[in-house]
Amino acid sequence: MPKELEASEGDIRNLHSSYTKLQTLHAHFSSIYSVWPIGCEISMIGAAVVNLFLAVIFLSFRFLINGVLFSCLITGFFTRFAEAHAQSSKVIESWKGVQTRGSRLWFHKYLRSCQPISMRVGGLFQADAELVLTIISIIISNATSLILAYRAE
Repeated sequence: MPKELEASEGDIRNLHSSYTKLQTLHAHFSSIYSVWPIGCEISMIGAAVVNLFLAVIFLSFRFLINGVLFSCLITGFFTRFAEAHAQSSKVIESWKGVQTRGSRLWFHKYLRSCQPISMRVGGLFQADAELVLTIISIIISNATSLILAYRAE
């Protein structure tokens, strides 16, 4: 349970104003730049899978390094996006312990309306910890499928 804090009406209004501005700014940023993460995700997953496949087929250390590098880059990017979501969720959770003087009902309604800040990926979904695990799973399953389906002549 979060530690109990006490806040005045002015502090709560200031919090509301600041967080609303941040959410608005982030919504505009996300609507403008949400297309590039999906392209980045698809191209880097493809590059990682192909390089890992070629590393096994040609027994090339260079392709192995490239495949691992692409895998680390994409998981690093989306881990940072997921951390922003997790941190903003923790901040909103910590506000539940705030004791307000005055309009307590207004603050609790506002608190229920707050959404964690998260990076949208192509308008389809948001980047969170599960997405990073899904990306790793996609890379591993597709690389192994290509390797197992390959027939050397």
